[in-house]
Amino acid sequence: MKNNRIFLVCLLTTLFFPSCNQQVVNDEKLIDSEDVKTEETVLDVGPFESDTTYAFELDKPSPDTFKLVSHSWYFYYPYGKFATPEELKSHYRNRFSFEEEVSPSNSDPSGEVTLYRLKMGNGFVKFFHTTWEEDSENNDMAVVSANITEPSIQMTNGLKVGMTRDEVKGILFNKGEPENIRNYKNLLIATALDGVWVNLSFEKDRLSRIFIDTDYLLNKE
Repeated sequence: MKNNRIFLVCLLTTLFFPSCNQQVVNDEKLIDSEDVKTEETVLDVGPFESDTTYAFELDKPSPDTFKLVSHSWYFYYPYGKFATPEELKSHYRNRFSFEEEVSPSNSDPSGEVTLYRLKMGNGFVKFFHTTWEEDSENNDMAVVSANITEPSIQMTNGLKVGMTRDEVKGILFNKGEPENIRNYKNLLIATALDGVWVNLSFEKDRLSRIFIDTDYLLNKE
């Protein structure tokens, strides 16, 4: 009788505890699955076919900013491509004034470089001549920075402050804009190679500010 009891206890142990272990494993798998689904929800911003002009690809957004990466050279020269400071000034002189300033630079052998600040009522665009870089093969006026809150200046594609989201869509996304992009207050476009960041801010579905930053070690104010 005693042996029968021992056998019964062993049998129940064998049957019960594996089921408990299996339940723990199943619970862990369920938690892992939920984590994966949550991550996929964050990363899934929908299919998107970019206009070849800008060669966009999607980047992971932040809470208030939709992000794109551009594999195009367009955003290095959004306000025109000019070979010399004189050509730049000639193009804009009738509408804007220029200030020249000397900025310290850790990359320039002489320790400083001349910047050309295009002034407007509320904002500016800064340029510099790339030939000061020893390894540069260009001879262009590159954008250093910009902070624009008025429609008096526009990019060469027509993009400017004051446009509606539909007008911006017509310029940047003529094949259809990315899904959910209008849920975000800001659109950040980063270049895929050397660092240029173009931030477009919207208020009440209108473009209210264009802010450009770069990785140049120069005065950007």
